[in-house]
Amino acid sequence: MEKVSHIVYIKAKPDSGNLVVANPIGADPSVAIKKLGGFNRQKDVGRGLNPEEEKKYLPEIIGVLPTDNAWPSAVKNYWAELNVRIPIEGLKLEIGFWYPNAEDMKTKTNGTPINLSDYILYRFAKEHPRVSPDEENMYNSPKIQFYLFDEAVKKQADLNLLELRMKARTAFVTVNSDETKKRDLLIVLAQELQPDTDVVYHDSMDSITMSLALDKAAEKYPQKFLDMVNDESGVVIGSFIERCIVKGLLKRVPNTNIIMDMDNNTLGNNRLETIAWLKNPVNKTEKDMLKARLEQTK
Repeated sequence: MEKVSHIVYIKAKPDSGNLVVANPIGADPSVAIKKLGGFNRQKDVGRGLNPEEEKKYLPEIIGVLPTDNAWPSAVKNYWAELNVRIPIEGLKLEIGFWYPNAEDMKTKTNGTPINLSDYILYRFAKEHPRVSPDEENMYNSPKIQFYLFDEAVKKQADLNLLELRMKARTAFVTVNSDETKKRDLLIVLAQELQPDTDVVYHDSMDSITMSLALDKAAEKYPQKFLDMVNDESGVVIGSFIERCIVKGLLKRVPNTNIIMDMDNNTLGNNRLETIAWLKNPVNKTEKDMLKARLEQTK
């Protein structure tokens, strides 16, 4: 037999006070303060398993066989009456499986839950409208009062972020050695990451201040930083656009990303569309005029 453990937690969303359960006087306050109960779905009780899974797993839990006449009502009552208290630190669930052999473990077939009750509760929570699948999405709806916290997913996410930051750090070292590239990248990032005051640009910035701002951008926004570094031509033209805006040769419509010339002709609804407009050979004359006028303002 091969054992593959997998730990998840059901945790209460911060400030979900309407689900507080009053503990008896003298009870340990860490035992449980919130509860997750049954729900309705499509004129039926909410269920965590499909019909075949119910027949496979629930007889052991409810003590009724699928061949029994009482099976439908017993199953329905089980889901309707399912009610679990969630401790302050979260309810720990073992949702891993035992597998007959290494091959089944590799293909994740023929598995048996290590802890059947925990696994059923996990499946129930996944279907529950008050439970977010993860911490990131728990504020998507005011109806959500709990979220699932997966240790394995969290560790993988942390590892992915670490690897991104390492790549961004390597890219930062390269860009930081070229004053022109450094300035162009910061100009575009500062606009893209508004209103973050850690990543800003102005013409009077010295080299060290620009390096510090880019360092913060690489740390806080590694994916965005890498995307920009890998789009070298886009950064160069994007910097050109922003400098034209600063010098009053182009303008960005307030509270939008629309970029226009001074005759109110729209060049693009955003930076990428404006870059495409400037790259278009049809607009070469206008682009050259902007470049010449920008040089004159230095």
